[in-house]
Amino acid sequence: MDGVTTTVTTNRYGDYTLEYNTTHVGLNNVTAQFNGDDTYNSAKANSTYNASKIITYVKVDDVSGVLGDNITLHATVTDEFGTKVTGGQFVFKVNGLTLRTNGKFESTGKAMILSPVNGTVTVTVIADKYLRSAVNITGAYGENSKYYS
Repeated sequence: MDGVTTTVTTNRYGDYTLEYNTTHVGLNNVTAQFNGDDTYNSAKANSTYNASKIITYVKVDDVSGVLGDNITLHATVTDEFGTKVTGGQFVFKVNGLTLRTNGKFESTGKAMILSPVNGTVTVTVIADKYLRSAVNITGAYGENSKYYS
């Protein structure tokens, strides 16, 4: 699979199980081959399987603070299996506006792109007047070759 050769041992019925973490999303080819021995002839079989991207879940913690103080935004990114996600792109949003590199939501600068580490994303910003009207604090994880957004 994925160009990797793996040796497995069968049970007495010729069955085997192999768990494999694929690196290729989409259609994958598998070849099972037995080279034969003194008792059995060689055999070869081909098959395919379809690997799909993994669903992600984002949970943003509630936050409170005082105007002018530093506040920390914290989010957790996990996949559909409960595994904490590392890597990829993440942005915080307040009332639909994206956090910018200048630490503000109400600006036209570049988006502040963060990356989860062991499922955690944090950033500290100064609580400004815009945040007084914060009703909806969310986060968005960007789709990539492994994960859905």
